[in-house]
Amino acid sequence: MALLSSHQTADRLGVKVETVYAYASRGLLRRHAGPDGRSSWFDSRDVETMARRGRPRRSTRDTSLDLLIETRLTSISSTGVSYRGRSSADLATQCTFEQVAELLWLGVLPDRHRSWPGETIPLPPATP
Repeated sequence: MALLSSHQTADRLGVKVETVYAYASRGLLRRHAGPDGRSSWFDSRDVETMARRGRPRRSTRDTSLDLLIETRLTSISSTGVSYRGRSSADLATQCTFEQVAELLWLGVLPDRHRSWPGETIPLPPATP
């Protein structure tokens, strides 16, 4: 296997040496440590393949992250989002803010709308 130094690799690819190391860290090029343990060498066939293909725009690694978080409050599925087993779209169109808040906080959707007491806060005078 013929090896190229990091500078030779950068010249062949038309990029900076730092970019060659970025390619290596993203798994696009495989780095071989030199005899001194500090220098980097790259397989000339891999470099040539990359040179013919052009500069990579994205990593070849999968960038998605799949998580499963179980909760009794929210459910996200292919049919949409639901809160405590009730469709968020239905809640938004059929219930008041206060009813949905009680469902989220207390786990029970009240049958009727009950306004919460509140105070009106005066706005500061407008400045010219």
